[in-house]
Amino acid sequence: MGPIGPAHVESKRRYPRIHGVIHSAIVLQDKGLAGMDEARFRRGLAAKVDVCVRLAQVFEGEDLDFTLFFSSAQSFSKSPGQSHYTAGCTFKDAFARALARHWHGRVKVMNWGYWGHTGIVSTSDYQERMHQAGIGSIEPEEGMVALDALLNGPLDQLALMKIIKLAVGMP
Repeated sequence: MGPIGPAHVESKRRYPRIHGVIHSAIVLQDKGLAGMDEARFRRGLAAKVDVCVRLAQVFEGEDLDFTLFFSSAQSFSKSPGQSHYTAGCTFKDAFARALARHWHGRVKVMNWGYWGHTGIVSTSDYQERMHQAGIGSIEPEEGMVALDALLNGPLDQLALMKIIKLAVGMP
């Protein structure tokens, strides 16, 4: 398949050889599933599902060294109010595994834990929720070490979470 859309055309003009593609997208609109309308659920899901499918369509003819999907540890757990995000991450993990069977280059998945000092969930409210749950923030240096291990190691999927020990009876 040839160039698809103006962004791909411009990318190929600037960089005739694309070595890798990273999918990192999120629409996080926390709300319990019972109170969430379908449109809201779809918005959160589309950031994962639609972009995965489009990425495969656009880059299927490229001789990529790697394709990297940033997913979440949410694929393996549940968190109140994040059903749309969890469903999208679970899809992304499965899509990457299916893509790897016929794709050019390596396909890797990083299931990130909580990044508390950067990004969409770096608010004090999220920080407190995560602390109460015993989940610590991944710091950039720790994340880059894990990412390097994934990209340069034999594993195709890696999860990184930081668990903190809470003192009993301490606020």
